Amino acid sequence: MCVQFIRGATHGLAIMGLDLVIITLLRWTPGMSLVVSLLVVSWLYFPLRQWLWERLLRRRSAPMEHYVSKLVAHFVHPGSIADDMNFWVGLMQEAFLPASLEVVDSAVQRVSLASDGTRMRVPTFESGKTLEMRLPDRGARLFDDEDVRLAQALFDLATRARAQREAYQMGMEDERRRIMRDLHDDVGGRLLSLVHAAGGGTTRRLAQEALDSLRDVIYFTMEGGTAISMADLLGRWRAQLRQRLDQAGVQLEWSWDEACEGLVLKARDALSLGRILYEGTSNALRHASPCKVAIEGRCQENTFCVTMVNDGVPATLEEMDHLGPGGHGIHNIRQRAEEMGGTAEFTQEGGRFVVRLSFPMDAIHVCESGS
Repeated sequence: MCVQFIRGATHGLAIMGLDLVIITLLRWTPGMSLVVSLLVVSWLYFPLRQWLWERLLRRRSAPMEHYVSKLVAHFVHPGSIADDMNFWVGLMQEAFLPASLEVVDSAVQRVSLASDGTRMRVPTFESGKTLEMRLPDRGARLFDDEDVRLAQALFDLATRARAQREAYQMGMEDERRRIMRDLHDDVGGRLLSLVHAAGGGTTRRLAQEALDSLRDVIYFTMEGGTAISMADLLGRWRAQLRQRLDQAGVQLEWSWDEACEGLVLKARDALSLGRILYEGTSNALRHASPCKVAIEGRCQENTFCVTMVNDGVPATLEEMDHLGPGGHGIHNIRQRAEEMGGTAEFTQEGGRFVVRLSFPMDAIHVCESGS
């Protein structure tokens, strides 16, 4: 309505202005000047004005295929609600170039347009949130029905793409759980039978360790979800390591800050840290003759630190070389720590071998609400 009023006023002013010029300069009668003004405005001004209007205020949005390709490229990969929201805001910004854009606390199911065309509201993927845009093409025009149709079509496509991605991920999750159940029932059952049949000695110990490892993988992959509290992990790790060291006649000293129990780890990091502790004790038993293994965890400002110390030393220089960077055990510990965003240092201090692990808190700690 506002645009139509501006156009009508422009037409009227053009006729009146031209009429005044003709009367003043040519001294024609009012009737003759009005006829000439109407002819000039109709044949020259109106086409020129329409051409300039279209040139200056034409839409600047890209073809629909451009936005569809962007939707496909984004939703083909896993992502969180925050990732999807950032993408959606960016897409609306690119499509309409609004003078202002903000996410407001409101819930709309479909795209809505203000009566004066200055504002358009678009649904989002976050419950209770709506995207409000003002004046498209950097304020050069008003929103219209064509903008509403474009925004609604893009939102419908994005909603379907998100639903298909979630269905695919749920299918993968179901298949992953099925595989874990098969491992537990088949491989786990066979290992348990081997533990009972082995009686004692090395075979029983190896079978028990393999069974514990399998149970860890199943727990962290299927039962543990995407994030696990450190409080649940410490007791599990302590029991497993104490049992293993007791069988070798080695004392375990276990000391962790209470602050460590408040950490929440990603399931992948929890599994990796457990493997590091296991590998550290394996190195001590395999390459030294310790009487004691001490493991402690500390939360120091923005860093989570784990220290493993054994009081045994390598019996030969060859074994010492094996404990260096080229050894598989040391290499695995270092690699796992780096994959978690941390570092691992190995030193020999007197008659003790020390492994120091350091992890930035923001690299391994996740909020339970964000898991």
